[in-house]
Amino acid sequence: MKRLIALILVMVTLITLVACGKDKTEKYCWSCGQGVSKDVAFCEHCGASVKDNQKETSTNSETSGDIASTVDKNQPAETPTTTTKPQNKLPYSAQTELFEYWVSSSGEVTITGVLYTDFALLENVIIPEKIDGYQVTTIGNDAFINCMPMTSVTIPEGVKIIERNAFLGCTSLASVTLPNSVISIHEESFWSINKQAKIYFKSEAQKNKFASCFASSYEAQLIVQ
Repeated sequence: MKRLIALILVMVTLITLVACGKDKTEKYCWSCGQGVSKDVAFCEHCGASVKDNQKETSTNSETSGDIASTVDKNQPAETPTTTTKPQNKLPYSAQTELFEYWVSSSGEVTITGVLYTDFALLENVIIPEKIDGYQVTTIGNDAFINCMPMTSVTIPEGVKIIERNAFLGCTSLASVTLPNSVISIHEESFWSINKQAKIYFKSEAQKNKFASCFASSYEAQLIVQ
């Protein structure tokens, strides 16, 4: 009888311990994986914050679920749309196959640079009267500086100004055709072009006005067309 009572007491004790252990270790540490007591804030084994991690994990899980529910995995990702220049919005800068240019707020185009994508296009350059529907009025500073492939250039009517160093160092440039509209050429615009270049003017008055701009080409021919 005594043995039976002792056995019952042992079983009751074991059941109580199991129940208590289950209550105290209902969660596990995210850091070390060990079971921790139910109400502790820090793991008894590694010291990691148990409550903060549990809250963060729960939040991340919910957020991930929301994102997953709104994204169609079969839907291709959108490619950002870009444009080379603003449309109908002045001012702006852009480029053609050959030129870089700037359109002012008043709708006037300045050629600002040259692109070396095709040397064949640079041999005999004909600057357009208009780009994007806007009048070309200026050949800007350093626009064609040291453009070695260029052998001739035709500047269209409407161009009024040729700025400093626009064609500086274009040593192969042997033919320059100027428009009647030009009113200003910087004295260094055509410095160091081909020394035997032919410069075509629209009038004798124009030739006399701008002859000094070609002084560096001491064998240049100044021709009135």
